Amino acid sequence: MLFRKKKTRLDEIFALENQRGEQLEIPVVLDAATALPRYNKAEADLQAARLALSRNPDSKDATEAIGRAAISQLAVVFGEEGVEKIYAFFHGDAAAMVRNCTPYIKTRVIPVLKAGSKARRKELLRTSRRRK
Repeated sequence: MLFRKKKTRLDEIFALENQRGEQLEIPVVLDAATALPRYNKAEADLQAARLALSRNPDSKDATEAIGRAAISQLAVVFGEEGVEKIYAFFHGDAAAMVRNCTPYIKTRVIPVLKAGSKARRKELLRTSRRRK
């Protein structure tokens, strides 16, 4: 019997509007199986940078590490080119960029990544039970 694997994917357009009323559309194409490990690494890097900053609030290195981690997290979702376009769209205002992209990531991207992880876990359990 032939089984077709169902891939958990996100394939849509993310639309942004800045304070000047300009609009930007970024294609988002993610496969949960490949994006989840990269997203988890970026999230761990961000948490580590936040912890370092909380231990030393005056640390320039920790502040820069948070920025790099946030950008790498966005790059997982939008790609390097997409992040560059978003950065230019907000005229170099990284805080505005993160503030406008985070709700989309939390409400659309993370649920798709979690669904993919859940489906993969379920498939692994099913195949491991069959082998016994």
